[in-house]
Amino acid sequence: MSLSMRNPPQRRRSLGPVSPKRIYRNLSVRLKGGESSVAAEVAAPKYTSKPADAYKTLWEAVENEDTLAVQSLLSKDHASCGGGGATSLWERGEKKEKDWERDKEKEVNRLNEQGLVPLDVAALTHNSPLLHVLAKAGARHNPILCRPEDWGLKLDALVDLASKRVEERKLESRKTGAGPQAQAEVQRQTRLWRLRLELYCRMRENFQNTELPGPPSHVSLLVTSNSSLCVVIKEPEESTTGLITRYKVEWSTSASFKCVLGTAQVTETRNPSFIIYGLTAGVQYYVRASAYNVKGWGPPQCSTPVSSALSSWRECVGVKSALRNHEGLVRKLLEDAKESQYRGYYI
Repeated sequence: MSLSMRNPPQRRRSLGPVSPKRIYRNLSVRLKGGESSVAAEVAAPKYTSKPADAYKTLWEAVENEDTLAVQSLLSKDHASCGGGGATSLWERGEKKEKDWERDKEKEVNRLNEQGLVPLDVAALTHNSPLLHVLAKAGARHNPILCRPEDWGLKLDALVDLASKRVEERKLESRKTGAGPQAQAEVQRQTRLWRLRLELYCRMRENFQNTELPGPPSHVSLLVTSNSSLCVVIKEPEESTTGLITRYKVEWSTSASFKCVLGTAQVTETRNPSFIIYGLTAGVQYYVRASAYNVKGWGPPQCSTPVSSALSSWRECVGVKSALRNHEGLVRKLLEDAKESQYRGYYI
């Protein structure tokens, strides 16, 4: 038997000594049908992430709760590297950068056909990662639905609407005479409204089970200068079912907060903090903070310490000024280092 020189026999590449345990493990996996399929079945995520380009709009990614796609759609890299021959971020200039920021904020706060904003989906599905991504992009709360009773009526109406649309699409799919393209479009609409029906039902159930948030577990007050205070907030310890979407910081010169000097809202919920600027040195300030979810504002928590008077180290008694001729000392140090005994040890 002759061997063809065009296709010489392939030799097995040596992998070195193989342990008996490894041989046994490989044989066991093959006989059992492989362990990758079992691991994939156990660890399969509930929602699979798709590429950002697979979604036509930001709302489609939000409705699918695809956090990675939402983050990509709201990122600068996706906007600058997308199709259409878009130039790089540096070539667009400062004006185009501001235009992009304005368009992004407009997109993330746009009302859809059902009167919802993206932040509503994150809050009512208790999706904390999605909430963080949207808040970082400048997402705001629904400007129309503010009261809990309004939310109850709205969610009931959304569930009824989605149920009606699903039934209508079922009737359309049973009609004969429609072409393949029309049937495919009906099936796509049916899947879309089934997804929305499931989403609206979960949102309504979560809203019904949500309670007002408790007060923050701790509010720290730190003096950062003679005209500013830093407020650090820790989330409530009580296990409320609602997702906290923002915090409110208030400051006053009275312990009863009869006259509130200022109010600010903090949308960063992972490590919430806020710096109060423009305060007067020597004045005693009181600060408190409260949490918010879809049911409203919870009770406030006063800061620790209860109040702080702004000052600086120069105003402390017995503290000497640390100002010295640093430049002269550094020059003398350099001259000393150039002496013969240190030569070869300095650069």
